[in-house]
Amino acid sequence: MTQIFNPGGRLNCRVPTVAFHTAWIAILLAAAWHRFSLPPWPLAEGDSGAILNPPISLLREHGFQLVSAQSFLYPGLLSVVLGVFKDFRAITILSHLLGLGAGMLLLASWRTAGVLLPERRISPILYDAAGLAMFAIALFALAPVQMEYTIRPDSICPFFAALSIYCMARFLRSRTRAYAVKREWIAWGAAALFVGFLLPALKPSFWMSGMLSTIPVWFALFDHQERWAHRALMAGPALAAACFLLILPGRHFSRMDPNSSSFFPESVFSIHALMIREQIAADAKERSAIPYSREDLESTLRLLDAGIQASRAANPRKFSSLGYDADGLLHTGIFFPKMDALHGSEWALQFYRYYFRRTWERQPRAMAVKVITQLRAFYNFDCPAYRQRKIDLRESYRYSIINLNDPYVQGFMGQWPPAERLLQAEAMEAARAPEIRTPPFFDWTLAALAATYFPVFVLFLAALPWALSDEGRRARYGRFIALLAIAYGYNAGNNLGISIFHTLEVTRYSHVQFATTLFSQMLGLIFLREVAAEIVARNSLTPKPPL
Repeated sequence: MTQIFNPGGRLNCRVPTVAFHTAWIAILLAAAWHRFSLPPWPLAEGDSGAILNPPISLLREHGFQLVSAQSFLYPGLLSVVLGVFKDFRAITILSHLLGLGAGMLLLASWRTAGVLLPERRISPILYDAAGLAMFAIALFALAPVQMEYTIRPDSICPFFAALSIYCMARFLRSRTRAYAVKREWIAWGAAALFVGFLLPALKPSFWMSGMLSTIPVWFALFDHQERWAHRALMAGPALAAACFLLILPGRHFSRMDPNSSSFFPESVFSIHALMIREQIAADAKERSAIPYSREDLESTLRLLDAGIQASRAANPRKFSSLGYDADGLLHTGIFFPKMDALHGSEWALQFYRYYFRRTWERQPRAMAVKVITQLRAFYNFDCPAYRQRKIDLRESYRYSIINLNDPYVQGFMGQWPPAERLLQAEAMEAARAPEIRTPPFFDWTLAALAATYFPVFVLFLAALPWALSDEGRRARYGRFIALLAIAYGYNAGNNLGISIFHTLEVTRYSHVQFATTLFSQMLGLIFLREVAAEIVARNSLTPKPPL
């Protein structure tokens, strides 16, 4: 007979508690030693100049002003870090600490998830062992370490994604009968709401993930069985904090950014340039009833064709799914500056918005194919979140030095002493920094996870109708499924939003999802194991008909 373990009963007294805590502390210390034994200097990438401009300009008493449509949160954080420590190493140290914190939050969420699954069939020892395995993979994988080195908001996003999952896990736990009387759900729901707004304010690609992750909180907000005062206490402070700390400051600083209104329409246009080009050519040929003359369309076509061809020639292999280098089209002066000069910036921006909408209206199948193609870059039998196998720090520092020596970056970094020390230190690290590789066993583990992420996700979706079709199963699996759906929703929301407006061929868009990918997959395996065990148990107890 299958033994059932009840997290709320005596049967689940955790005898190996000391061993568990000893194990996770040892893993944490080993991961910390691994991180802090590496060179401590951060890496500047293509967008790092726009991110460093506001904090360094502020510290040099030139004012804090955003550029290139950046969010204010991460540059604001760098202003505090660099202002206090006057040392760029503090950026990497902070990112490493938050990376370790993300792993701890995932482990805490894992333990909380065990409470959401009463009468589970997997033993507590095996469940905790699986959690420790997830914890070790999260801390020793190289994708998070690589992200923590970069001067981007991606370096700290995994911590806040893990924090959001933990808040939702505690919220769901506090809504169970055993804990609801304590009203803890009010505090955890408020925290989950605030973090749900913070993530997209930190990195806009998380906007849909932030919406999906807070659905259970919104259900509780409109639950008429709860007192309105409790619901107001949960939502009021969280929404007020999001408004006054995130939304209003974001709008204030964006109005000061000369690129805030142009970046998104130009970026979306450049990503969909081939499909939009076909629609412009069709309108020019058919003389459709549109607010643009044939001469305007033909002049735009000439400029666009020249820009696409130049981007292909410069980087023929970049963004192969799009057929051209969309970043090259966006950032070179072949198309967008000439459109501004020819028609004016306001006319051009309206044109970009109009033709993105029109292409969706007139070519929905082609646009949908583009979205599905992008989603397939993540949802396949080699999930890109797990692909990082080595970090060549020497080459990374050489690339960082090139970016830091860019005339634009040097224009605001100037003779600031910490910036000079950064360049000198990175020049030394470019000659001596180590190459980091995952050991063979860890490599095989990541390869297995990459191969099975999509199948586990599909099996989870296939098992949902069975798990939710019966009242008893809904009572048993409901909150566990809700947490698992939230974890999968972080990936689904992020990937869908990027697929609609950009491309998943950008590596960091997948690597920043490592924590949520790993957590959802490991939790999904536990769910499938429980479902399979219950089906086997039911079949073994069902009496066979007489012959």
